[in-house]
Amino acid sequence: MPRVSWEKQLSQFNIPLPPLPEQQRIAAYLDASCAAIDAALSAKRRKVIPQLSKAVSQQLADLGFKQSRLDISLTAPTQAE
Repeated sequence: MPRVSWEKQLSQFNIPLPPLPEQQRIAAYLDASCAAIDAALSAKRRKVIPQLSKAVSQQLADLGFKQSRLDISLTAPTQAE
């Protein structure tokens, strides 16, 4: 199977591009949009992570409490002994 020369293949197509100033405006818009998204995600993480951490800690504490009660009931002597 012959190898494809992508550079040669793609050079056969005329791909219209916007003028350089418009490309720069588009890039600036995308940069600003990404920065705004990053800032929103960071703010959300700062708010949600402590809440999530507290909830997980509480669930682990509850699970530990239930597990310790289970251990006690399994090791407690029965009346038959």
